[in-house]
This record gives sequence, C-alpha cells and structure tokens, in this order.
Amino acid sequence: MPKVVPGYQKEAKKRILQAALEVFEERGYYGSTMDNVAEKLNISKGAIYRYFSSKHQLLGELYASGPENLKSMFLTTAGLSVVDASKEVFNRMVTKSFASLWVVFLAEASKNPDLRKTIRDNIDGFNDVLEELLKKNTPNMGRKELDQAHRSAVILGLLFNGLVSWVAVGIPETEVRKVWEDSIEILSSAFGLKA
Repeated sequence: MPKVVPGYQKEAKKRILQAALEVFEERGYYGSTMDNVAEKLNISKGAIYRYFSSKHQLLGELYASGPENLKSMFLTTAGLSVVDASKEVFNRMVTKSFASLWVVFLAEASKNPDLRKTIRDNIDGFNDVLEELLKKNTPNMGRKELDQAHRSAVILGLLFNGLVSWVAVGIPETEVRKVWEDSIEILSSAFGLKA
C-alpha cells in the first residue's frame, strides 16, 4: 500500500468533512450515503473509507471540530465586546441546516456511545472557549470570578443548545436571536461585562 504524506491526510480529511457537511445539509443525514459524499468529491467511496469507517464517524468528526471552529469564529470578532462577539458568532452559527443536523446528532448520540463522548467533549470544549473569552475580557479575576466565568460559560452552552433546538423545530430565527441577545445582555450585566 502506498504511503500518504501526513499533510495530505489532514487536508484530505478536511475536504471529506466539508463535502459530508454539504451533502448532509442538502439531503439530510438519513438521506445521505457515503456514495453521495464520494460523488460530491469525485472520488471513490473507498478513498473515504481510508479516513472514515462510517457515516456515523463522519458526523462525529464534524461535531468534534466544533470547539475549534467556535474559537476561530471568536478570533474574527476581535475588537468587539464579549457581548457583541457572542451575538455575532451566534448569528453566524445558528442556521436551519445547522439546527437540523444538531437534532440528528443528538438522536444518533442517544444510540451511539462514541457520539455521546463527542457531545461530552464538545460541551467541555465549548465551555473552555467561552470561559477563556470571559477571562480575557476580565483580567486578574479572583477565585469567585473564575467560578462565575465557568458557570456563565455553562449557562451560555445550555442556552445555545436549547435555542438551536428551537430553530430545528421551526421557531423563527429572528425570535431565537432576540432571546439569545436578551440572555447575553442579562448575563453580561450579572457578570459585569461591557456591552
């Protein structure tokens, strides 16, 4: 078997994941096959199986990259307050297709221990990203403030997941965004962040 250059492997996985995301959004997760993903990339299905053993693994890998994607999005909002950055990132992330795929991921995770672990890792990863953002905005925090930053990050994560579910079941995105913005304002006020 020929050796594959490591940098190429990383790029190949990234391209496969992007194609899988597009296929899942176009056809829905349950209506998609590995053949559809291969077709999107104009490669053989075997080439995908070199990197991913199943459609479940593709779904898991898509969500495993969530905390890193969130961190990247927050980097693009440099210069904005934590409140405005949170609003901006939420507006970019929460779409009908994202919400629909999130619900599928939850359903699949209820049956698959690997996907459940991915959810737990994502929760921890998202909390870490949000906590770091809060710490960055308020340097020299004491123990009490650090605990409050952690609790605020957890609350934001719970709120985010709940509101994504709202979008998935058809509640208008404008209404969901308003709830997010109001919640961010309330939390920022309680935490003493600048709006």
